[in-house]
Amino acid sequence: MRPAAASSGHRSTDPVSIFPNPVFDLGGLPFCGATADLDRDGKTDLVLCSISENGRLVVLLGRGDGTFAPGDRLNVGGNVESLLTEDFTDDGVADLVAVQDDRILTSVGKGDGSFAEPITTILQGSLPHGAATGDFNLDRRRDLAVTDFKSNTVELFLGRGDGSFSHGGRLSVGEAPLSVAGGDFNGDGRADLVTANIKSHDLSLLLGRGQGRFAAARRVPLDHAGDPGFMHQHFVAAGDLDGDGRDDLVVSQQDVNEISVFLGLADGTLSAGKDYRAGFSSLPPRIEDVNGDGRKDIVVGNYGSNDVSVFLGDGRGSFVPALTRGVCDGPGALVIGRFNGDRRPDLAVACRSPWAVALFLGNGDGTFGPPPLRPAGLRDSVERVPDVLVAGDFDGDRRPDLALASSSLDQVIVLRGDAAGGFGGEAKYEVGWHPTSLAVGRFSGAHHLDLAVAVRNWNPRVDGPTICTVRMGPAPTPPPPPPPPRGEVVLLRGRGDGSFEAPVRLEVGWNPADLKAADLNLDGLDDLVVANAGDPTIDDSAYVSVFLAGKDGGFEQ
Repeated sequence: MRPAAASSGHRSTDPVSIFPNPVFDLGGLPFCGATADLDRDGKTDLVLCSISENGRLVVLLGRGDGTFAPGDRLNVGGNVESLLTEDFTDDGVADLVAVQDDRILTSVGKGDGSFAEPITTILQGSLPHGAATGDFNLDRRRDLAVTDFKSNTVELFLGRGDGSFSHGGRLSVGEAPLSVAGGDFNGDGRADLVTANIKSHDLSLLLGRGQGRFAAARRVPLDHAGDPGFMHQHFVAAGDLDGDGRDDLVVSQQDVNEISVFLGLADGTLSAGKDYRAGFSSLPPRIEDVNGDGRKDIVVGNYGSNDVSVFLGDGRGSFVPALTRGVCDGPGALVIGRFNGDRRPDLAVACRSPWAVALFLGNGDGTFGPPPLRPAGLRDSVERVPDVLVAGDFDGDRRPDLALASSSLDQVIVLRGDAAGGFGGEAKYEVGWHPTSLAVGRFSGAHHLDLAVAVRNWNPRVDGPTICTVRMGPAPTPPPPPPPPRGEVVLLRGRGDGSFEAPVRLEVGWNPADLKAADLNLDGLDDLVVANAGDPTIDDSAYVSVFLAGKDGGFEQ
């Protein structure tokens, strides 16, 4: 972490693709997340949604030491626009609410980390997006507000206390409301709402009157309207930032790479916004005391600059310039929780590449986790940041080691884990141009681990098709380019001390894209499966190669 320069807004934009922290596969592109104690063990759990073929909610149950046990993977039949964890049934157990294109799905928690069959509430709007909860009719049950992007309204749903909702009406707001936050902005004890409207580039403040009713929306312009021809995303979050008992508002604006802070005033208005420089393409902000001083801070993930900005609050509604922490390629969702039992807020960041969530443990001072791992051989080039990574105990010391590669290098780099959770002892192995996948297995019957590397063996920037120039008049037809060389799987047999023998090569198809190791024939040896993306100039060149390991250390195709 390093402070951003207040004058220039400079941030650390070092790309980071690997972490010395736990990483958990999501099985889809991450989009949103939430935390709760789902199994009532006093430890924080995670729920994340991923964009996949059928839509999926991924549950990770916290063990309290910074690690997670895999929980439910709930297929919800479509992509999720917004995800909430709240106790909608007043039984002390967190439930899940997922907002989709035409419905709300409420999955009532059973208290053991699992959920009952979802209850469906049909939306009347046609393009929902953001959601917020609150007790809008003062009956002590959690209600729901959902923005309808197309009709410029907020749709209210009043909770019945059993996980179902009745329709509570619609509220007119600005144009194209994307995000909504609930809070008490004037301190009268009644729930209010604020929406961020991305087409009209403003906020709509709706003061609650109780009984599920709200005053007409007050429009609050945003200082930086951005390009009126584009609808850049704005997100809102509410919390008491200055300790006056009234909720305040944080707005992240993607078009200007800033967050803006608006303080709630007793007369039901908002103060003028104060702007703070953030990263590129900021996502929904989170409000939390991350440095333990009793004052609310702001954390926002930046999808475009691959980092997280932390703004430490002074307790009076002002914040220091951002501390910036590189996290991963395209953070798609960010949640804050206490995951390892030390009472310090930690960050869980869902990443676009790989489709995984990475955990950064808080240091208690507003910084998170050890520095990103940057091997010396990869330190100087943006293109050489590793994008292929596997873990395994290669030296038999019962500590995880790392093997990594970059698609722009011709090497595999092995790093040995130490007792402090760090990595060192870098060793490099030449494998061939453009490694695309790594797999760990026991291919020769020995007790130590081996490595297999899928190598493309061609450089699309050098060996790819030539660019054709269109000329006036006839021109000779150029001969077709020769097909690229076939790919290979390179075997690195482990010696058990963290080093590997000379590479052994197996020819596979064109453009091997993925590689997996598993004992396919139950003989105690790991076999290999390679997915070959193929050469588009050759028919039927995309296929799967299967190699069965033999007792002599060789492979049969």
